[in-house]
Amino acid sequence: MIDTLQIALTQYSCLAKYALRETVCERLNPGWSGAESWRITCPRVSYSLRDWPTEYPSAAVLTWQQAVLNHALARNFHLIPRIKQTVTGAGFFLHAGRLWELTEWIAGEPVGDLLSRPELIAAAFASVAEFHQAVADFALPFPCEDQPASRIGPPPGLMSRCQMLQSLLTGELEKLEIAAKQHHSREFREFAAAILAKVYQLGPLLLPGWLVAAKLFVRIFPCWRDLRPEHLLFDRNQVVGWLDYGSLRPDVAAADLSRLMTEMPTNRSDLRDLAIKSYETIRPLNAAELDLISIYVESSRLLSGANWIRWIAVEQREFPWNERLFDHWRQILRRQTELTTE
Repeated sequence: MIDTLQIALTQYSCLAKYALRETVCERLNPGWSGAESWRITCPRVSYSLRDWPTEYPSAAVLTWQQAVLNHALARNFHLIPRIKQTVTGAGFFLHAGRLWELTEWIAGEPVGDLLSRPELIAAAFASVAEFHQAVADFALPFPCEDQPASRIGPPPGLMSRCQMLQSLLTGELEKLEIAAKQHHSREFREFAAAILAKVYQLGPLLLPGWLVAAKLFVRIFPCWRDLRPEHLLFDRNQVVGWLDYGSLRPDVAAADLSRLMTEMPTNRSDLRDLAIKSYETIRPLNAAELDLISIYVESSRLLSGANWIRWIAVEQREFPWNERLFDHWRQILRRQTELTTE
């Protein structure tokens, strides 16, 4: 975590990079990624200052992601952060070994019960379709890829999850289990045991269907890929902003649709139908795109807990060890427990 002196130095660096004056700096609660952020208030405008985690994104990836945002803004999608350029015209800068950026502050608030309120679901999924329409012709290849970002091909996110599950089923599960048992936290050990047991049970049964779906050829374009409820800002019943584009990269429509649907109650098919209908009023989905949604939801519910186990037990990443974290794990476990092979 950054101490008081570092905060002062960071604020000074920001002032120098952007020629801002008469600012008030307010530190915000960190997210799961370990990124730090501040609200920078000037006399007539406010900004969000953010440092990205050292692990990701790289400068090349961040440059690509900001190009996508600028492309969407040029296509009149205005819910995303507007990047403020430094005095040298750059979209970010390097400070203390990390990449930093300044974006215009987006007014609005997340809604805790978003996925149980039909009017908010309709607005949220319509905004997803509008974003997909805005970036559908973005062609700049993602770093380390030699294909245009917008193309026809097999679903990148699902192919990655197939590879992850195959790795888990051929030895990684045992390694994670051993590492988790040695952890000091009882809450974490219990969480890990339950998550890994479900992967042991359902992984071999679900993988064949995933591999078949991973061969579908569908439209690929830049996707947010982490559009969970706390990343959507509302003013009454209207979406007014999207937050945290750090996972943005080429994928299929299901990557964004499923991220929100994963957290919907499994017994509310009416809400899922409403979500799809609201999306399709703006961008119709073909049969393959529709089929992939349930696979993306299923794979997310099975594997998201394993990611946490790897981060903590193997990579030894640090997170705020508090009730908020434990509640997040309970939600992941609940969604995984609801999985069946029917």
